[in-house]
Amino acid sequence: MSEKIRATLAIDKTADGKFIWVVTAVEGDIGTMPRIERATTGYATEDEARRAGEQQIEKMRAD
Repeated sequence: MSEKIRATLAIDKTADGKFIWVVTAVEGDIGTMPRIERATTGYATEDEARRAGEQQIEKMRAD
């Protein structure tokens, strides 16, 4: 069984020194428009941002 979405997770550092996650996801096949979601809050460490981004991907897959 294939996954409902395919997603990549990137961690960006903001101007104020915090980290945010950015998820780019494609639903179904490669012919669909990508969905890009970005964290609205900054995280103190890159690890925290990565864990929150991974949780977002799981939430998107559950929808």
